[in-house]
Amino acid sequence: MRTVAMALLAGAGLALLAGCELEDLAGAATVKEDFSYSYPLKAGGRLSVESLNGPIRIEGWEREEVEIRGTRQAASKELLEAMRIDIAATAEAVRVRVVPPSGRRGAMGVSFAIRAPRRVMLERAESSNGGIEAEGLEGDVRLASSNGPIRAIGIRGDVEASTSNGPVELVGCTGAAILRTSNGRIQAEGVRAPFEATTSNARIEVRLAEAAGSGPARLRT
Repeated sequence: MRTVAMALLAGAGLALLAGCELEDLAGAATVKEDFSYSYPLKAGGRLSVESLNGPIRIEGWEREEVEIRGTRQAASKELLEAMRIDIAATAEAVRVRVVPPSGRRGAMGVSFAIRAPRRVMLERAESSNGGIEAEGLEGDVRLASSNGPIRAIGIRGDVEASTSNGPVELVGCTGAAILRTSNGRIQAEGVRAPFEATTSNARIEVRLAEAAGSGPARLRT
C-alpha cells in the first residue's frame, strides 16, 4: 500500500473526545432498561437509525431481518418512561428513532447494537452524542455524530461520515468516501476510489490500495 499523511497542525497535547457513553449520564444513579426487537427487511432495503447520547453499532449478516438490541438509560424512571423509541418497519425499509420528552435532551440516552442484511442501504445512522460503527455492509452508508468517533469497516459501497468532535476511521471499504471531522484524526486504509477527507485540527493518514481505482483524492486540514 502507498501512504499519504498530513502532519498535525495543532499542539501535541490536544485530546480527542470519544463521545458520551451511557455511563457518563448525569453523574448520578440511573435507571436502565434493555430492549430487543426484530423485523423482516429484504436484501437491498433501507435502514435509518437516529439515537441520543449513546453509541450505535450496525453489522451486516446473512438474514433478511433486522435485529435491534440495546439499552436505554435515564436519571429517573419518569425520564426513562418519557423517552420513546419509535420504529417504523416494512419489508423494504426500517426506521428507528429516539424521541426525548419535549424540551429535554440531557440525563438520558440510548445505545444500539443492530444486525441487518448485508445488502442494505444505510440511509442514516446518527447520534447526537456518541460513537458510530458500521461493519460488513454491501451498500452505501451515511454516518454522523455531533460528538464521538466514527468507524466504517469492510463497507462495499460509498461512505459518507462526519463528526464534529472525534476521529474518523475507514478500513477496507471499496467505494468512494467523504470523511469530515472538525476536531479529530482521520485514518483510512485500503482506499480504492475517489476520496475526500477534511479535518480542522489533526492528522490525516491515508493508505491507498495497490489497485486504487480512478478519481481524485482530496485532503484538507
